[in-house]
Amino acid sequence: MKTKLLQYGITTIVLSLFALLIMYMHDLFKLTDSQEIMKILTNAFFVPGVIGVCFGLLVVISNDGMFNIFSYGMQSFINLFRKDRSKIKYKTYYDYKEAVKDNKKPYGFLLLVGLVFVAISMIFMIIWLKNK
Repeated sequence: MKTKLLQYGITTIVLSLFALLIMYMHDLFKLTDSQEIMKILTNAFFVPGVIGVCFGLLVVISNDGMFNIFSYGMQSFINLFRKDRSKIKYKTYYDYKEAVKDNKKPYGFLLLVGLVFVAISMIFMIIWLKNK
């Protein structure tokens, strides 16, 4: 429970800081026009939300083993330059694939927090479009 809370908390803080950075870059805190404020808030929450969702989807793809061949290839390339060949961990791709088969990483917190940011962005967009 504590780990999940930490995952959600850190993800929320990072995406919020990214949203604040976007707001700061567009001088949101100096504006008075409500239309412009809603437009900036829409963008400020949408961009971090999409990035969070995309990172979550990358973890989903990685958990399915889509990047295993690249990881094994890099390790094999690095092993070409090793002096002591007895320390090579995986001799074949099959050995590597079997070793990392159960190495699944959690991703739900990335998807959920990202989708919440996108939903907040959609609320700001609806407000912006209604007042246009």
